[in-house]
Amino acid sequence: EEIGFGIDLNESQPLKTSIDARLIDFGSFAKGSQWHRSLATTVEYRAPEILMGLQWGTECDIWSLGCILVELALGKIKFAANDDIEHLFLIQHMISPLTQSMCDRTTNEKLPKSFCGYLINPSTFDNETKERLLKMPTLSELLSFDDDLNDLAQKMLNPDPSQRISIDEVLEHRFFKCY
Repeated sequence: EEIGFGIDLNESQPLKTSIDARLIDFGSFAKGSQWHRSLATTVEYRAPEILMGLQWGTECDIWSLGCILVELALGKIKFAANDDIEHLFLIQHMISPLTQSMCDRTTNEKLPKSFCGYLINPSTFDNETKERLLKMPTLSELLSFDDDLNDLAQKMLNPDPSQRISIDEVLEHRFFKCY
């Protein structure tokens, strides 16, 4: 049985309630191991491979689920950006750098001039934007209140899709052990 919590307005104590929640409408959902190139997904949940114009598959759905997991845990989206370059910078700053291979293969024409090696150079941004982006805490700092949640989110939000955790591994992760 799934357990949620509610507040009884006549009491100050939380009440245990049963809830059944389902996540739906993954705009990027892809069947099997087929690779795709056309743009998909809600902007804030877009995986690095999509932002970079690379081939993508079901791994981007794990990324989107990871973003939803973080949003549910923190109460807001942490990868809100004005464009693809800001979004990728936040990913490299908050989670982990992009891989050299991904940077070498990007088809997003805006990106190569922003790279310094395989990192997006902060000097790409005006001072105000750069200051705002660099102030963002890392994902580990944001999720430091729960080691298992932090570990799961890090694995789901690995910028390298080939290293991202699978859905079976997500469901077997120790974060869900009590469920």
